[in-house]
Amino acid sequence: MKVILAGAAVLLAYLIGIIVGRKSIADESEEYERRIHDLKEEMRTLDCGYAGRVKDLIMEREFLRGQIAEMKQVQDTISGKRTD
Repeated sequence: MKVILAGAAVLLAYLIGIIVGRKSIADESEEYERRIHDLKEEMRTLDCGYAGRVKDLIMEREFLRGQIAEMKQVQDTISGKRTD
């Protein structure tokens, strides 16, 4: 009888350990899911920021190209007048 009770106690402890272990694993998994979600949100924010910055840089580059073209025209005009 003592052996059966001891076996039942061991089995009960084993089952409680499994339940607690599964709960712990589920909690840990949930925490990782939250972290992954947070990291994805941060990546989206950075991507949007970089995309906006790249767009600004492209616009600035086009503006500077226009400025350079105007300066070359002025330079050509000046050099053309000097050779006359």
